[in-house]
Amino acid sequence: MLAFLLVVLIAALLLTAAHYRDSTLRVEQQRDAAIQQTKSAEAVTNNVISAVRLFNDIAASTQSQKQQANADSENRIVVIRKAVETDKCAALPVPDTAARELRTHRNQIRSGSTSPDPGGINR
Repeated sequence: MLAFLLVVLIAALLLTAAHYRDSTLRVEQQRDAAIQQTKSAEAVTNNVISAVRLFNDIAASTQSQKQQANADSENRIVVIRKAVETDKCAALPVPDTAARELRTHRNQIRSGSTSPDPGGINR
């Protein structure tokens, strides 16, 4: 009878050990899956952050180029006005055809400045 109890006790211990071993393996697999998901989420987040930084850099560069182009245009206007202020033609009205052509050209330049290639402004 003592031998039977000893065999039952050993069997119970073995079953308990097997149960806890299976539980441990299951928890380790869940942990590994969670770690992999975390790494994947971090990679996606880092890619998004890099893309946002790139877009911000592009926007800042475009804004800087636009400001520089505006400053250059303002300087050109000042130089042209000074150059023609004493000229008697400066007081005469610009012919309609010439004004229309200049406006068309100006509009082409403006529409070209919104292109994805800021260096490709039509002039």
